[in-house]
Amino acid sequence: MGKWSSTAVLLVLLLMALPGSDALAAVDTLRGTADIADAMLIGYTNCVGELPDEDCRRFNTGAASWLSSGTVGIGREHRTVIALPGWNGIVPDSARLELYCFREGDTVDRRIFAYPLTTPFIEGTELDYGIGNYPDPDSGVTWYHAYLDVGDGDSLNWSTAGGDYTTVACTAIVADTNSWVVFSHFERLLAWWDSTGMAYGCILINENAFPVNSTQKSFYSGESVTGLGPRVLLYRSDGLRGSMRRRQAATMQNHE
Repeated sequence: MGKWSSTAVLLVLLLMALPGSDALAAVDTLRGTADIADAMLIGYTNCVGELPDEDCRRFNTGAASWLSSGTVGIGREHRTVIALPGWNGIVPDSARLELYCFREGDTVDRRIFAYPLTTPFIEGTELDYGIGNYPDPDSGVTWYHAYLDVGDGDSLNWSTAGGDYTTVACTAIVADTNSWVVFSHFERLLAWWDSTGMAYGCILINENAFPVNSTQKSFYSGESVTGLGPRVLLYRSDGLRGSMRRRQAATMQNHE
């Protein structure tokens, strides 16, 4: 009897290992500047102390090493935009967006919402808002602009300053520094992108609940040398990674 029990267990394990088994799962990870575009939007003036009256709502931070969502004073808000040029368009069974929080304005737990964008943005190439000048030509996304091109004058304004987005959302609670912040159910945004054809990215907005003057939570960007930039984990229960799915789909097309 003991022998047959062992054999049965072995057979079950072998069946679980077969391709297409529900027991298998695959994880695709998007990370780095090839897969993820990100930038911070600055929603106020006078962000550079040595340059009074500078309108930082026109600054681009596409090449900066950090991102931020929340306030650094009353009415002084940061937001973050993230796009996924590395996503293959396949909606996974589940997904999560993760950012590494390295700094916070206060020790209060804060809720941050991720909303899908309804206007595409360009990441831009500015290093930081502290360079002391308005953005160079082809600088990319700002608080005012999905794309700011000072030189050629073909900028694209957001319909509403601070970003154009809809109400579908997933959330994360930022409770501590030096830890990963997880936006669970990120597949909801991917499914919305897929159904609407508007895979333009998402915007991260702090709830800015009381006390509202120091809600800022800061994260490493994809340009950070820490290797702790944003990442998206895509989970699929069929055991096939995205590249394998594409090859499988291509093979089926060729035989039709």
